[in-house]
Amino acid sequence: MIDRMSKRNENLSQEVRIANNKRSKYYKEKRSEILGESIDGAWYKLRKMILFNQAKESGKDICCRCHKKIENIDEFSIDHIESWEKSYDPKKSFYDMNNIAYSHERCNYLNDGSQRFRIFNSKSGLRGVTQVGERWKSSIKKDRKSYSLGTFDTKEEAGKAYDDKAKEYWGDKAVTNKSLGNIKY
Repeated sequence: MIDRMSKRNENLSQEVRIANNKRSKYYKEKRSEILGESIDGAWYKLRKMILFNQAKESGKDICCRCHKKIENIDEFSIDHIESWEKSYDPKKSFYDMNNIAYSHERCNYLNDGSQRFRIFNSKSGLRGVTQVGERWKSSIKKDRKSYSLGTFDTKEEAGKAYDDKAKEYWGDKAVTNKSLGNIKY
């Protein structure tokens, strides 16, 4: 008898879930039709508008990357100051309010953590350092432009030149060979 009641309750629960799901889908479609766009997209826009408005009112509408004013909502984005993916505790870092700031979408995109920490085809094992003959060449990229920093006798000297220029460009937030543990000086 208990087994039959339990199965009956289970079937009833499943029927209720299916009915609620259909009702929810109907209302979602109806709301999307009224707004002329998906309800999920509309909620995203509304949240972004609220955040941008609050950032302006509190004076926090300054990009954490380039330190310029964010003029309109189209260039507004939420950014992690430090890459949460590379942190010791990614989940904690992702939700850490002290690690959240606002930025221009372009600045946020250019600061993509996957690009920021990658060493591209570097046999030297150092950021911004390649071997040219017997010497070591140092170069750095900023705003998608490459700048040569000169050639050096050792790869460590070239790495230090890269680090110095990176600190000049990005200050304390610069990812350097030293901060990555690639060289010590």
